[in-house]
Amino acid sequence: MKKIIGIIFLIVLVCLFVIPFTSWTLPKPVTLSVATDNTKIPVKYGLYCGDAFLTNKCDTIEKVDISTLEAVEVSPNSTVKFNFEEKPDELQIIREDKEGNEKDRKSYLDDDKNNIIIPNKAGIHYYSIEAKWDDKSRSAYYYFSIKVI
Repeated sequence: MKKIIGIIFLIVLVCLFVIPFTSWTLPKPVTLSVATDNTKIPVKYGLYCGDAFLTNKCDTIEKVDISTLEAVEVSPNSTVKFNFEEKPDELQIIREDKEGNEKDRKSYLDDDKNNIIIPNKAGIHYYSIEAKWDDKSRSAYYYFSIKVI
């Protein structure tokens, strides 16, 4: 009987220390699609965080080097629309330079804002999006680039 209790205790102990550090305990990232008029813009997923088993956990979906993102050609002053699988409670859109330095930032709190107007300056523009969901303390980072022609 002591052996059985010892084995059960050991299994519970291992589960308490191993399960919180496995990526399958983290909820699946929220899907984001980005597009202008009729052109879909590829999105890279970066860091994703959320409540996992007994802890908050972050996982890097993929390491993103913004300078290597595929830039989709768009017209000056065109509108880029964001469509989240699940609407975030907080959204920040950051325009960056090639080295990842912030050029400007726009924040939106729990509203229906789901687009930005692209600058009219020709060249490649890099964007990162930070989205947060209050339920399960989730947050995610997304990246894309456009080329104004």
